[in-house]
Amino acid sequence: MLALASSGKRIAALALVGCLAGLAMCSCARLFALLPEGLGDLVGCVFGLLLCAHFWLFDETRSVWRALGFVGASTLAYQAATREGMHVSALWPVKLSLLGLYPYEINILLIGGFIGAGILFLGLCFYFPVRQTAPALLFKFGIFVVAGSLLGVIGYALGPYLGAVIWHLLHFLHLGEPSQARQSQPSDDTSSFYSLYVVWQTGIAILIAVLFPFRAGTLVASSFAPPDSLKSHEFGKPPLPLWKRLVAVAVILLVVFFCVSNVHHWKMVKAQQEAQRKELLRSIAETPSLQNLARVEPREPGQVLILQAISGHDWDGGSVTPSAPLDPRSGPPTLPPSVFYFVTYHGQPDTDPKQPGIPGFDVSVTEYPNSAWAKYSLRNYPVMNASITEGNFIQKISKFGNSIYLNSASIYPDGKGTTYFYWPSGNFTVAVRFYGPTDDAVLQKYLALHPSSL
Repeated sequence: MLALASSGKRIAALALVGCLAGLAMCSCARLFALLPEGLGDLVGCVFGLLLCAHFWLFDETRSVWRALGFVGASTLAYQAATREGMHVSALWPVKLSLLGLYPYEINILLIGGFIGAGILFLGLCFYFPVRQTAPALLFKFGIFVVAGSLLGVIGYALGPYLGAVIWHLLHFLHLGEPSQARQSQPSDDTSSFYSLYVVWQTGIAILIAVLFPFRAGTLVASSFAPPDSLKSHEFGKPPLPLWKRLVAVAVILLVVFFCVSNVHHWKMVKAQQEAQRKELLRSIAETPSLQNLARVEPREPGQVLILQAISGHDWDGGSVTPSAPLDPRSGPPTLPPSVFYFVTYHGQPDTDPKQPGIPGFDVSVTEYPNSAWAKYSLRNYPVMNASITEGNFIQKISKFGNSIYLNSASIYPDGKGTTYFYWPSGNFTVAVRFYGPTDDAVLQKYLALHPSSL
C-alpha cells in the first residue's frame, strides 16, 4: 500500500486523480440532467470523493468520518466558488484584461478560485491534520489560495484549446451534455468551463501532494472522529493546539466574510429594486392619455417597410397587424390603437456555405394615433419596462444625422448576440433587430424613410 511513498510518485498519482476528477465533472452533466433541478451544485463532491479514495488506498487514512467530512467540504467549496464569486467580485472590481479574458471574468475567477481553495484547505486541515508549525500552516494557506486564484484564470483561458479537446473527447464517447449531442463545435462558455475543471483540480491535487504529505504517523487526532474514539479524552482542560486555533479563526473569518458579502449583496439588490420601483411609478404617471384616440387605419406595407433586398439579405414579404378593435364590454382601453408592420430579412451572405434560411435582421414599424404614444412606447422595447430594467445598456447614439437608441443588453462579451436599434418618427416607432453583425446600410435606408424625431 505504501508503494506510492516517494513524493514523485505521489505527486504524479494525485495529478492523475485531479485530472480524472475534472473530466468526471465535465461528464456529470449527463447524470445531473436526470436529477431534480438544483442537485447539479452537488457536482463538487466528485473531487472530494476521488481524493478520499486515493487517501484511503495509498495513504492509509481509512476513516469514514474523515472522508464524509472532506467530501462535504469539497461540495461546499464548489458551491461557494461558483455562487459567491459572482457577487463578491463586485466588491473588488479588477480593470485588467489578461489571456484574452475580460476584466469581469478575471475578477470572478480570481475570487471564486480563492474561495474554493480556501475552503478546501480548511477541510484538509480539519479532517486530515498533519503535524506542522503555525507559521508553516499559514504559509501553505497563502500558497494554496493564491494558486487557486491563478489556476482559475489559467484554466478558463485555456477553453479554446484544452477545453475544446475535452469537449470533442466527451462528444465522441457520448458523455457530454445531452443538449450538445447534435453540435459539431462547443460553445465558448462550455469549453472554458471544461478546461477550468480539469486545470484547477489537477493543480490543486498536485499542491495537496506537496503540502500535505500524509504518511503513517503524521496525521494527528481529528476532532471529527467518532464519539467512541474520544472517550479517553478530557474535553476543555488542555488548550487547543495553535494550528487548530488558527484554523478556527480562519473558519470564523470566512464565515464572517460570506455573511458580510451576502448582506452587502442583499442591500445592493434591495436598493436597485427600490430605485426601479420609483422609476416604474414615475413612468406610469407619465403615461399619455387614452381618451379620444382615433383608430389607426392600415397602410400599404410598401409605404412603411422597405420591401426589397438589403445588403444581400432577401425579405420575406412582410406582415401587417392592426390592433383589435375596442370592445365596450371590456371596460376602458389600456393600450392605444395601433398598426404593427413587420418584415424579416433572411440570409447570411458572408458565411461559407451560404445560409439563406437564417434571419440576418428584422424590422418592425408601429404606427400610433399621436407622437406622444409613439415616443412613450419605446420605454417597453424590446421587453416590458426595458428603459428601467436595461437602462445601463441603452444609449443614445447618432447615425446619419439622426439620434437613435442602441440597446446592447443581449450582446455577449465576445461581441455576439442580438443588437437593437430603435427610434420614434412622428407617429411611428421603428425598431431594427440584428441577429449578427450590424449593418449601417440598413439603418441608413430606414432613417431616410422614417427620420428620427428624438
